[in-house]
Amino acid sequence: MKKLMLIAAMALIGLPALAADEGAPGPGKGLRERIRERVLEKFDKDADGKLGPQERAAAREALVDRVMQRFDKDGDGKLSREELTQALGALRQKFQELRERRGGQGPRAGLGPRA
Repeated sequence: MKKLMLIAAMALIGLPALAADEGAPGPGKGLRERIRERVLEKFDKDADGKLGPQERAAAREALVDRVMQRFDKDGDGKLSREELTQALGALRQKFQELRERRGGQGPRAGLGPRA
């Protein structure tokens, strides 16, 4: 369960940051689609529109690096209980912000169907 929570935290905290760089797709697209396009742009090296095993590994590594840079305060390469608590708190805050932006609806409201 902790591993699942950490993965969810990493995805919610890290992926939007990957999509937020200059040149990210403009308005009119949902967050999920903007993130997908940006991740493909950065990591789809063979330009086939999909992430193969090595490309997924590179994307995952970049995501973990971002999360560790943000939350591994003591720099030991691991998230302590306190650091994990901070990461999960940031996840809860992000969910709350998404809920408020969608008029009190859940974080998936308006994101469209899962791909």
